Order: sequence, then C-alpha cells, then structure tokens
Amino acid sequence: MEPKQSLVKREEAAPVALAEEVCDSPVCKDWASSMKKNLATNYKTLDPCDDFSTYVCGGWRDTHDFRSDQASVSTGSIMSDENRNVIRSIVEGPYPDANTSFTGDNKVIDKENFQKMKTVFQTCMDTAAIDSYGVAPVQRILDEFEQHYPLTAPKTPNPDELTRAVIWLAKNSVSALVSFGPTTDDKNPDTHILAFGGGERGIGSREYYNNPVVVANYTRAVAQMFQIIQTGKPIEKAKLFEKPDQRYMDTVAKIIEFEKKLAYFSPEPDAAQKIEYFYSPSTVEEMQKVVRPINLSEALKAFVPADYKVGMVLNTDRWYFTNISNIIESTPREVLHAHFQSRLISSWAGRLGKEYRRPSSVYSNMLAGRDPFAESERWRSCLGEVDNSLGWILSASYVEKAFSPAAKKLGDRIVSDIKAVFTERLRTFSWMSDTVKAVAAKKVINIVQKIGYPTASPNILDPKDLKLYYANLTVTSNYFDNGRALERYGAQKGWSELPKPVDRARWGMTAPTVNAYYSPSGNEIVFPAGIMQLPVFGEGLPEYVSYGAFGAVAGHELTHGFDNNGAKYDENGKYADWWDNSTVTNFDRKAECFVNQYANYTVTGLDGKPLHVNGRLTLGENIADAGGLTAAYSAWKKRDAAAPNPKLPGLEEFSKEQLFFMSYSNWWCGKVRPAQAVAYIYSDSHSPADKRILGTTANSAAFREAFKCKVKEPTCELW
Repeated sequence: MEPKQSLVKREEAAPVALAEEVCDSPVCKDWASSMKKNLATNYKTLDPCDDFSTYVCGGWRDTHDFRSDQASVSTGSIMSDENRNVIRSIVEGPYPDANTSFTGDNKVIDKENFQKMKTVFQTCMDTAAIDSYGVAPVQRILDEFEQHYPLTAPKTPNPDELTRAVIWLAKNSVSALVSFGPTTDDKNPDTHILAFGGGERGIGSREYYNNPVVVANYTRAVAQMFQIIQTGKPIEKAKLFEKPDQRYMDTVAKIIEFEKKLAYFSPEPDAAQKIEYFYSPSTVEEMQKVVRPINLSEALKAFVPADYKVGMVLNTDRWYFTNISNIIESTPREVLHAHFQSRLISSWAGRLGKEYRRPSSVYSNMLAGRDPFAESERWRSCLGEVDNSLGWILSASYVEKAFSPAAKKLGDRIVSDIKAVFTERLRTFSWMSDTVKAVAAKKVINIVQKIGYPTASPNILDPKDLKLYYANLTVTSNYFDNGRALERYGAQKGWSELPKPVDRARWGMTAPTVNAYYSPSGNEIVFPAGIMQLPVFGEGLPEYVSYGAFGAVAGHELTHGFDNNGAKYDENGKYADWWDNSTVTNFDRKAECFVNQYANYTVTGLDGKPLHVNGRLTLGENIADAGGLTAAYSAWKKRDAAAPNPKLPGLEEFSKEQLFFMSYSNWWCGKVRPAQAVAYIYSDSHSPADKRILGTTANSAAFREAFKCKVKEPTCELW
C-alpha cells in the first residue's frame, strides 16, 4: 500500500523551547541516529495521523531485509539475534574463570553446569556425527512403535491395543488422537488438574486442508519422508519437486483425508481461546462414553503419579471429543497406522542430518514463503536446543553478561509505575460499577511482577539449585539420544507436579527471550531480561524511550488481566464471575468497537484478494495494546513532570510526547513474507504488526493530541 500524503493541512505543533536540554551521550546519539534512519525518507510530507506505521518504520523497511531462513523480520527479531550473539559467545567460549563471582563448591558446580550446557551445544553442532547415523534413529523408533501397533492386526483382537499405541506415542513426543496432561485448575489456581485436548495434525490450520496447493506440497513432502525413512536414502535436491513412488503418495492422501475430518471438528481459533469453551469439567467416566476406542483410565495410569487420585478432569475440546469416536471407528487400521507413523517422523526427523529431513524443510519454507532450500545456520538451531533443554543454565550465563542490577531496577520501577497509574484510571471509568472497580483495583495490587530472571524454581543465581533442577537430565555426545532424554525428562518433571500445589515461582520463559506474558491463573506479569535491551529499553536514555516501548509492553501485559478473557479471573487468579451484568454489558459494547475496527484491516490472501484480520481472534491483544499504551503514557508523563527528560540530538523537531509514540512504534517496525502474513491471520491471536501501530495510535487520545490530529477522539477506548 502506498503511503498517503496529507490532503488536509495539520495543526502545527507548538514550537519547542530552545533552552530544552539535549542528551548528547553516546547511547543517546546512537538511539537518535537509528530512529532518524527508521523514519520514512519523506516523513515530512506524510501525515502521522493517517499512517504512523509508514511514518516511523518506512526507512526501517527500506534498510532491513529477511535472511533466507526468515519468514518475518522485526525490531524484536533483531533484538533476539543480538541476544543470540551474546549467548553464542558464551557457549562457544571457555568457562569464564575471571568473570565469575563464585568460589569453592559453588564454582566447581557452576563449571559442571557450564560444561553440561556446552555438551548439548557441541553435540548439536557435530553434523558429521549426525549425518553418519543416517535415518537409523528414526527407523528404530518406528520399529519400536510397530511392536505396540503393527500394521497387520493380531489374530486375537485386543480392545486395548489402540490405547497402548496412544500411550507409547505420548511417551515419544506424539499426541495422537488425544492429548492429556497436568495443567493449572483455573477455578482452583493453586492446584493442578488433568486436561484432555485434541491430538496433533500435520497441516495445522483447517483452512490449509482446503487449499489444493498446500495439500499438494504437504502430500509430496510427507510421501518423500516416508520414502527416505524406509529406504535410508536421501532424495536429490533436483528431484524434490517430483512425486515419489505412488504408493507413498496414496498413503499420505489417506492420512490427509483422515486428518481433515479431525480438523473439521476442532474449534475455531477464537473459540479455542475462550475459557467458557476450554474449561469444561468432567469425570473420566463421562468422557469415556464419547471416546469409545481409547481407554482413558488406562492411558492416565501410565503417567499419573501413584500418590495422585484422579478426580474431575477438563474436557478442553468438547466438540472434537463428541465426534472423534465415529471418525476413529470408521477409519481403516492401515490409515491410523500411517497417521501415527507420519506424526512420529514429523516429531523426530528434525534431529536427522539435513539431507534426510530436507522434504520437511522444503514444505515448511514454501508454506512461509521462504526459498524452498533456505536453512538456518546450524549454530542458531543449536542455541535453540540449549534454550530448550538447559534454558536456566543458559539464562544464568546470559544474565551475568548482559543484564545489570540497574536494568532490573529500572524495569521493576516502570512496571510499578504502570500498575499505579492503571489503578488510578480505574476510578475514572463510569462504565464500571463501584463494586467491580474495587475488586479490579485489588487485582492490580495483587499482580505479581517478575523482572529479568527467576530466583526460585530454580534460582538461576545459585549453581547448586541449577544442578539439582537438571539432575535427572542426562546428556551425552549423541544428539538423537539427547532429544529422547529431554523428552523423558520433561514428561517426568511435568507429571510429577500433578499432586503438588502449583509452584507460582515458576517462569514460562527463559531470560534471553525477547517477549513477555501475563498468566491469568497466576495473576502475574513476566518480563525476561531479553526484552529489556536496546532499542526498547535503556538506563541511559530519556525515559520516554523506555516507557514508550518497554512500558507499553508492560502495560499491555497488565491489561491482559482485564481483556475479554483475563477479566474472567479474579484478584487471586481464580476463574470467577465477579462482574455485574451492567458492567459486562458496557464492556462488551466497548469491546465490539475493537472487533469491528480491526476486522477492517486486511492483508493480501494467497489468492491475491484481501484477507481480513479476525477481529474476534485478536480482540484480547488489541484491547491490551490500547490499554497498555495509555497506561505507559500516563506513567511516563508523571515521571517527566517530576524530572523533565532531555531531548535527543537530531530529533529536536519532535516533542517529547511525539518521541514517546515514535519509540512505541519503533518496537513494532517489521516486515513479513506474504505467505507468512496469511498464516498469521489464520491462527495468530495478534494483529499484524503494522496494523497494531495503526489501530493503537488511532485509539490513543494522547497520540492524537501529540501530533495535532484533526480528529482528537480515539476510535475505540476501553482501559
């Protein structure tokens, strides 16, 4: 879309006083220079009130491009790359004897932890050894599976044969037909409960099962993987776009028809988010009546700790489970068998050498619009392996090198400021009853803010605690075996939690992660050290930079506690009905404005036609964006009133208020390949990044005032 030029002359901003201080430190100069380069080259002719995304990010898009292995690139992905460079230098280097503060036993154990992490990385990097295994590791898994569910039915029928297959598959990283495991009980958030959900499928979004191009590419890729695993021979690159042996193609066609039936009975993505849908208590006996082919009690016995008595469980996918029995019972054994095999291959082929897994990567690349033969540099994949397996040991090293106590203190203060402002704003909302306001204020006060890294479960600053945390994870010099060991370790750790109270000290993201989250049942907001980095956060920058970007993220996560789903949890993280009818009615009316606003935004579909954003799927994120930005701005204005921020060199033409919103939007600068943009529309609860800028600034009265927009009223407003 071409940037719009202003057709109506805007009101001019008030002139900036010449006496205002300008920050000329190196960090200020660098940030200001980058910001200036990110602006559209013709920003002076653009109206920021029409398209602030192009205004702030036009230059960024001109000067940044995708790596061949990327489906999207953004400020956040560049921050992730910078964090990866830090942790790469850690895992490729020697133990930092000179830089560690540990002594005695702690130092000895810290070295052991460090070496365990290096072993995981080095084993992953040893592609010669991985290639030498060929396909034998996956063939071995398929042979093991054959003992539990052979292609030919036994002469004496065994009613529990399918159950045994489901159990074995679950122990080997495949959720076949059903998934089950411990989760937090939303109505009793200090306890765990067992939850049942749908099984995994190959193509993901149901829309893709109706797309002939996607289905054709997937069919060919899976058929080729079957051929490679069964013959032990990779397929030449030149032949990867040719069909393999027809018998493999026929097998995969049957798998897809079966999975298409499963996909039909899976919930729409927006429905699956709703707690009213997924929180459906039941007994195992009640579920068993509709899930006839699988003995659910027997499946649970294979995993549930001996000291746990199974009571109520959650049926998180009612429509699916109501229909699954008829689908399974009408499906030939050979198709179920092939489906299970395809899921095993999908789960484990990624640990083979690249020649043996190439059909899968070609399919994934084509689905995301990448070059079919694009491949991430091996070190990137192996850092992901370390983060997956020993993420807290990695976090300890990262924090020591890249996250200062001063940064943690600033992050904590920004979040506290936003909580205080949000509480104050609650009192001003006439659409809420006083009773609901009182509970809402208590909920904000109760929100636990976790900043940087965990100091419990485990305490990453304590080598002994880290060693204990990973004591049951054995790593060797065999990459494939490490994958299986990690699967066993994760399952054991997860199931062992079932009888215990929920550990609220646990984190769901490792320290280098460039992200954040709100947990409704924990009533907590969590900000890993990885997101508290330049250019969205910095102790030496004027505070409108950090409040505008990181502060808006913090406000976003806090507002999730009051979006269309988070608002259904009370001040203790309990799923409860604490809103009166009039407040609910008013909330729904205001929320509908966001639904309609974002549904008007489009991307280009695979057929070249406009594909609309799903305003209901993205509702929670859009509400959080608006509320978060408003709270962050109010918090910053209070700080600036007490201690005025300096301007930035080369950006003196902009007011501090304008720079706040420019910092916010700079966080969302990015670009995405067209095919990946479509994939996001189908299943991502977030609106496209450029639409987030457009929608959120349209919903900000402060933005519209800062840039002297003709229309001062926000389009939609809730928090």
